[in-house]
Amino acid sequence: MDGSWKGTAKIGLSRTDVAKVYPGYIGASTSGFSCLIDINTVTAGAHSIKVRAVGNDGIVKESTVNVSKVVLPSIVNVDSPVQNQKDKQ
Repeated sequence: MDGSWKGTAKIGLSRTDVAKVYPGYIGASTSGFSCLIDINTVTAGAHSIKVRAVGNDGIVKESTVNVSKVVLPSIVNVDSPVQNQKDKQ
């Protein structure tokens, strides 16, 4: 992310959809991958995520996507007591 290494993906995940489209491709049914990024280590604003896949044959394919992290402001709402409420005694 943004030029720094954030992790290695878990590979070999099920992708039956890929196997249907490429039935002759060896390993197509387990061609899925997943990588989790700790969002707490990412600052607010625009970022780019690049995924680099290296095939068994050594061919490298890359894809980049732009994302934006928005940090919403904290909201506090007091329901009780109501503002200016007088004590009932």
